[in-house]
Amino acid sequence: MLRTKIRNLLHHPTDQSSSPQRPAATHTWATTRRQRAWPTPSRPSTHHRRNLRSATGRPCYGQCGEPLQEIPGTADGDILEIDVRAHRRRYHRKRYRCRCGCAQQPGVVTAPPPDKLIPKSSIGISLWTFILQHKFQFFQPLHRVLAELRGHGLDLPAGTVTDGLQKLVPLFEPLYKHLGEHNCGEEHWHCDETRWLVFVKRPDKVGFVWMLWVFAAKESIVFVLDPFRSHDVPEGHLGDDAEGIASVDRYSAYKAMAQVKAGKIILAFCWAHVRRDFLAVLTGWSELTDWSWAWLEEIGLLYHRNDQRLAVTDDADTFSVADQRVRAQVEHMRLRCETELARPDLRLPQRKTLSSLKEHWSGLTVFVDHPEIPMDNTRPSVAIAARWWHARITTAPAPCGAVAWQRCCSRFSKRCRCGALMWADGSAPI
Repeated sequence: MLRTKIRNLLHHPTDQSSSPQRPAATHTWATTRRQRAWPTPSRPSTHHRRNLRSATGRPCYGQCGEPLQEIPGTADGDILEIDVRAHRRRYHRKRYRCRCGCAQQPGVVTAPPPDKLIPKSSIGISLWTFILQHKFQFFQPLHRVLAELRGHGLDLPAGTVTDGLQKLVPLFEPLYKHLGEHNCGEEHWHCDETRWLVFVKRPDKVGFVWMLWVFAAKESIVFVLDPFRSHDVPEGHLGDDAEGIASVDRYSAYKAMAQVKAGKIILAFCWAHVRRDFLAVLTGWSELTDWSWAWLEEIGLLYHRNDQRLAVTDDADTFSVADQRVRAQVEHMRLRCETELARPDLRLPQRKTLSSLKEHWSGLTVFVDHPEIPMDNTRPSVAIAARWWHARITTAPAPCGAVAWQRCCSRFSKRCRCGALMWADGSAPI
C-alpha cells in the first residue's frame, strides 16, 4: 500500500515551485553564527543508471502529428536515493563421497560453511556491523536499533543480540590494546575522568561507582574504566616511557603521577576551571562583583590575544607581535595576582581563588611557550559527554570493544574518505 501511494505521488507530482526541495542524502553543513548555508550533498560512490524514454510514436506538438525523431545524446541528472533491505542469504554446501575405501576416511565430506563472527549464529557480518554502528557510533539504544530492523522486515530477539555483543568483546580486545599503545606514544593528551555506575560486586570496593577515564590525543582517544580514582590509572595507562604534555584539571591524582614527578610529563592546567573559580565568587558574594568581573575580563582578554596569535602562525613577523601581546598579558596578570595577595584586607574567597591561581601558575602558562597546547581542557569533556549520554549505567566492567570499534571506524573512515559502515564491512578500498 505504501509503495502504491509513493508511486502515485511520483507519477502525479504536485506544484512545489514555491518551496525548494532538500536533497535526501547525507549533507555537509557550512554554518556560520548568524545563518546556515544550504547543504551540499556528498555524492555516494555507487551509481545506478536508468534510461528514460518518451512514449513510443509520440506525435509532434504542432498540427502535423508526425512522430518525434530520437537524436544522439541525453539530458542527464542525478537523484540521490538509499535502499536498505534485510535479506536472508542461503548458502549450499556441496557434499562428497569417498570412493577409494581408504581407512580413517569419513563416508561423506561436506564443504566448510562461510566465515562467521560467532559460530552457529545466523547473524551475518553486515548485520553485526549495522548493530555496532548504530549502538556505539550513533548512540542509539539497542531496543531502538531492533525496532529499526523490524521496520526493514527483520525481527531479531533482544536476547540473541545482547548475548552476541558480549561474545564480540574478545574480538576487539587486541584492537583496543593497539589503540592504547599508540595513544601512549603520542606527545600531548587531554585527560579527564567522571563517575560511572557499574553493577558488579567487588570484594575490594564498596558500592557501584566506578571512574571512566579518557585520554584524548591527536590521533586516538582511549577510554579506561576503572573501579578507583587514584593516580595509578593515568600512570599505568601512559607507561614509564611516556613523555609530553598532559592537559588536565587541578585534580591531585595527576600531580602524584610518577612521570610528572620525574619531569617526563608536563601538566598544562585548564583556564576554564580558573574562570569558574571567579564565577563562583561572582555568584556567591555580591559585594565582590566588580572584583570578579575585572578578573573575568582579564581572562577573556588573554583568550582573545591567544586566538589572535594562533590565527597568524604562518606569518612569522605577525606571529612575533601577537606572541609579545600574549606574554605581556600573562605578565600583567601575574603581577596583579601577587599585588592583590599582598593586601591585608583581602577577603577569604578572594585569597583562596588567587592562591590557587598562583599555585598552578606554571601549569597555566604552558601554552605561552607551546602555542599548540590549548588554554583549556574541554576536548575530553565532549568525549565523556557522548559516552555519558549513551549509557551511564552498565553491567559489564569492560566496554573496550565498543570504544575500539567506534574510534577505529571513525579514524579509518576519515582516512579512506568513506563511511564507517563501508569500512567495517570491507566494501571501501583502503
